[in-house]
Amino acid sequence: MESDPRTNRSEVKGFLKKPMAVVLFCYMHEPTEASARAVDHMPMNTLGELIAAFIAKIKLGNPSPAKTKNRDEQFLRFLGFRMNCDGVFTVSGSRYDKYCQDYREMAHPKETDDDTFYESTFLTDILSVPANRSQISYKHQNYRDYFAAEFLKEYIVKCDIQHINEIFGYSPSRKDVFSRLKS
Repeated sequence: MESDPRTNRSEVKGFLKKPMAVVLFCYMHEPTEASARAVDHMPMNTLGELIAAFIAKIKLGNPSPAKTKNRDEQFLRFLGFRMNCDGVFTVSGSRYDKYCQDYREMAHPKETDDDTFYESTFLTDILSVPANRSQISYKHQNYRDYFAAEFLKEYIVKCDIQHINEIFGYSPSRKDVFSRLKS
C-alpha cells in the first residue's frame, strides 16, 4: 500500500475511531473527476481538516454557479452559528425560515430574493431537509459545529477589534476578546 503524503497514519488513527470520520475518509479517497482533484492536496490529519476537505469536494462537484455555492456556504456558516448559539441540532421549518430571513437581512439587506435555501443541492448535501420541511438539521452535529466555527473565524478576521469587543462587552483590547474566546 502506498503512503498518502496528505496524512500521517499515526495521527489519523485517533479520529478514525468515529464512524462518520471513516465514511468521510473513504469518500475523500475515492477516484474523482478532474474538477474535484483540487482538494487532493488538502491535509486530512484531524477531523476538522477532514470535514473541510469533504465540504470543499462537495462544493467543487456541485453544478451550481460559484456565486450560489459561495452564498450557500456563507448561509451554512450563519445557520451553524445560530443553531449552536441556540443550543439546537434540529429546527422546525418556520424557525429555519426565520434563520434564512435573518441571514438575508445581515448579508444582503438591499436584496429582496425569496430564496429560502431549500432547493440548493449543495445545501441538501450538508443538511437533512425532509419533504414536509418539518425538522431540518445538519446531517451530522460535527457539520453544524464546523460551520459555526468557520462563521466565528470569518467574523473575527473581518471585524475590527473594537467592534468585536463591543459585541462581547469588553474594553477595546485584543487581549480581552481572545481570552474570552478561549474560555
